[in-house]
Amino acid sequence: MRETSRAARGRAQESRRGGRRVPVQTGREVTRREGRADAAERILSAGDWAAHHRVIVTVFAVVLVAVVGLYGPARDYYVARRTGEVLQQKYDDISSQNSALTADVQRLQTKEGIEDEARKRGYVLQGETAVTVEGLSDDSQSDPSAVDAYQDDRSMTTKLLDTAFGYDPEATWNA
Repeated sequence: MRETSRAARGRAQESRRGGRRVPVQTGREVTRREGRADAAERILSAGDWAAHHRVIVTVFAVVLVAVVGLYGPARDYYVARRTGEVLQQKYDDISSQNSALTADVQRLQTKEGIEDEARKRGYVLQGETAVTVEGLSDDSQSDPSAVDAYQDDRSMTTKLLDTAFGYDPEATWNA
């Protein structure tokens, strides 16, 4: 008779075949071996595929090495180019502010400019009467010496490349 205890079921059972004892495999052992065989078969299958497609694998490996090797120099080039663009934009803004300030200084150096500025501040000449008008919109010029904030008007492609190469244009603008 066979043993039916839990310990006996957990062990490999033996049967008699041809006069010798052969271990009988349990379900778990068979599943593990089949799993290992499947994994080994997949590895061999991938190896066979790579051997048959050697050119594709070689080209892929060369492209991968080239991309990894050229990322650093490409990033440096992109950051330098974008920094130049952002600094040129900032230079143009500062130049326009400088032109506005220069025009303002030249206007204030004339008699009419001095009188206009004095009237804005509430002064009047002899014989004139000061009048204050309320309720009108304030159309006065903004301060041309005020610092401009970075305006993000980049295209979607530029935003994507800035993200891919880790470039922050606002940090360059504020530097």
